[in-house]
Amino acid sequence: MNKIKNFLRFAGMELIIIVVGIILDQGSKALIVANIGLHDSVTVIPKFLEFYYTQNRKAAFSFDFGLEELIGIEGVRIFFIVFTFLAIGFFGFLIFKKPQRGKLFRASLAAICAGAVGNLIDRLFRKFVVDFIRIKYFGYELFGHTSFAVFNVADCFVVVGTVLLLISVLFFEKFDDDKKEMLSGSNNDGAISNG
Repeated sequence: MNKIKNFLRFAGMELIIIVVGIILDQGSKALIVANIGLHDSVTVIPKFLEFYYTQNRKAAFSFDFGLEELIGIEGVRIFFIVFTFLAIGFFGFLIFKKPQRGKLFRASLAAICAGAVGNLIDRLFRKFVVDFIRIKYFGYELFGHTSFAVFNVADCFVVVGTVLLLISVLFFEKFDDDKKEMLSGSNNDGAISNG
């Protein structure tokens, strides 16, 4: 019980990120479904950004990694539901078990969880994920496409969270470890010189 109280006291930032992320994701999807027809689009910034409502039954950015051929579209949905539950459990465990880690590390895990939960809600209750953000290449083609894959706010949270997690682990966490090594090394040197 004390562990849970300490966690809730310490993890306020993470809970705020997760709740805000889910609200932004689900709120934006509800607005799109209510106001834009399936496969219709609304231009936000000409030749760059439009809201294009589509129903994604695969993973982020409509990837399925060849799973649809193996297990069918319903199998893909169930696979990603199970995978998402496991990922949320893993990241939640890291947040709970590593409260002493840096704020960037914890915030990045919370952002990933927020995005994962946002898309999980869609898969559970809609049986598909609402995607609607389409970035266009100003009328040019890139790798045979005039726009990037359609995505949503939850995907943004997952991608930003992943980038921040990499930055945290590669730079800040390593820096903290180096700092600890330097401090323990200088303490040992001091003990030797005092001895």
